[in-house]
This record gives sequence, C-alpha cells and structure tokens, in this order.
Amino acid sequence: MSAMMVPPPWADDLSASLQTFDRLELPVDLLDRPEIAGVGMVAQAAALRLIVRAHQSRPAGCLIDDDAALARLAGFGENVSRWLKLRAAALRGFEADDSGRLWCVLILTEIAAGLGRRAEHRADAADRKRLQRVRDQLKAIGVPKDRIEAPGMDVAVLERALARGGRISKEAVLMVASEMGLLPRLEDGNVIAPLFMRGKTVTPVTDCHVTGVTVRDTGPPGAARAGGGGGKKT
Repeated sequence: MSAMMVPPPWADDLSASLQTFDRLELPVDLLDRPEIAGVGMVAQAAALRLIVRAHQSRPAGCLIDDDAALARLAGFGENVSRWLKLRAAALRGFEADDSGRLWCVLILTEIAAGLGRRAEHRADAADRKRLQRVRDQLKAIGVPKDRIEAPGMDVAVLERALARGGRISKEAVLMVASEMGLLPRLEDGNVIAPLFMRGKTVTPVTDCHVTGVTVRDTGPPGAARAGGGGGKKT
C-alpha cells in the first residue's frame, strides 16, 4: 500500500474529522510496522497513544509539533525531559509539514477511507431526507399510498422533479405526478390538483393525455371527487 503524501488533501479542512465515529480503524499490521516494532515498550506505548490522538484530531491525522503538548498526549504528563529522550522513537511514524504539524503517515490511508465513508453517509442521509420529502408531498396531493410505496417510485419522482429545475417544490412534484399518471382523474380526463395550487398557473400536461389541471373545493388536499361541475380550470 503506497504511503500518502504529507500534508494530505484534507490538511486545511477543519471539518475533516473522525471524532464522531463510534470505532477506531487502524491498520491490522500496525504493531508489526518497522516504525513501531523494536522501539521498546515505553516508546511503543507512547507512539500508540499519539497515533490514536492523531486519528481523533481536527483535521484528522495530525498533531501540533509542541513538546509540552506531545509529552502530555504521550502519557508523560509534565515530564517533558523524559519525553524528549523518547521523542525520536515515538515519532518514527510521523512526518512534519511546513506549518508545524506532525502527520501520522501510518494511518493516513485509513483516515482517507474513513473520510470518504463519512461523505457517502452524509450524501445518503441527504438523499433519504429528500426522498421522504417527495413521499410526503405525494401523499399531500392525494396519490394513493400503494403507489407512493411502489419500489423505486419515490426515486423516479425525485429525479424528474430535480430535472424540472433543481428544486423539490410542491408544484414540481405535482406536475411530475401528473406526468406519471399518479393523480386521481375526473371523468373529463383532467386531474385534480390540491387546494395549495389554487390561483396558480399550471402548464397543461399533454404527453400523458391530461388536458389540464382542475382545482376543486373537495375538502382536504387530495380528497378528490369525480365528475360534476364547479371546477375552475387554470
């Protein structure tokens, strides 16, 4: 596995942290690395303490090159003179950059992978939130529950809504639902829009044989009744 260059790409990003992770991911062969093995038990224990601290730093992977602080982090408390005797051995797995930081090159690859998974998790969470918003809006405009919960339906509506202008607005979801034939129909072939669309101009959808959008005072949004007059075309 090739070593990552120092400083790593996230060096100036203070949000690049793994502090909220519920586990610590380190190389399985860490204790067998030449930078750790053979330095003596005291120096090895100090090195492991510093590696863990570097893993949990912000940004992840670095420590400030300050001997008083390093002595405390390595477990020597205020005994800086003792720390200085073991400093070289304990820091064999670290490399300095030009800004006074020490980067633990032994774990930078694992940190990069962890930061990537964190970004994916955040993206997944954002997607789940947007899909739930789509499902809520489909329900609000009267789309039947079994259609909303059909596999892939929320994803299809989300993609079409975003393609209409990059926003998941009520109007965009309404028009997508109309295009996909998800809305209740009147006997004349028109679909029934919920009351939040009253007074707004809705472009007629022609590619799914819908000639317009009818707004009716039918009670709660989505409570559609077929037939009859009293509708107002927009």
